[in-house]
Amino acid sequence: MEIEEVTPAELASYGQVPIRFWVRERWTPTGFVPVAHPWEKDYDSPGNRPQDWHLHFDLARWGFLVARFEDQVIGGAAICRDTPGVDLLEDRPDLAHVWDIRVDPQFRGEGVGRRLWQHVEAWCRAHGVSELRVESQDINAPACRFYARMGCELLSVNPGAYPELPDEIQLIWGKQLGAAPGG
Repeated sequence: MEIEEVTPAELASYGQVPIRFWVRERWTPTGFVPVAHPWEKDYDSPGNRPQDWHLHFDLARWGFLVARFEDQVIGGAAICRDTPGVDLLEDRPDLAHVWDIRVDPQFRGEGVGRRLWQHVEAWCRAHGVSELRVESQDINAPACRFYARMGCELLSVNPGAYPELPDEIQLIWGKQLGAAPGG
């Protein structure tokens, strides 16, 4: 498996990696609890797919990583930094946000996500980022576990953050990366 940085021109192939998953349990302050009726969640709704991001944001200071196996894109990560209109960045040039991380379902559990995360951290350090954050939801238990394994701490729990999805709770995870170069 190889991981490489790509340009926004390659987001269509990046977006071919599905980001859907089965919701079988939820995060709660006391642990994970099963849901009564599991369902499939897909973050790639029309207008929100990777190839649509340029319609909403200036991608000039974003980073895009893809994981390839035998010329097939099997995963990807998008890092957002120093971008007007992205409130999660708090107008801080030293803060980056993992906008998206995805692994093809056939390759989940094979270390692809961990390798992508390592490259995300290296990219951030190389771009003067000292703190990394990522958003999840209480219904995405696999992501919550993954971010905790990657050394992130839960920073905030925000019920009502998604008016269109009142049954989902926003979770913000963060990780200090140390002093940025020159900082």
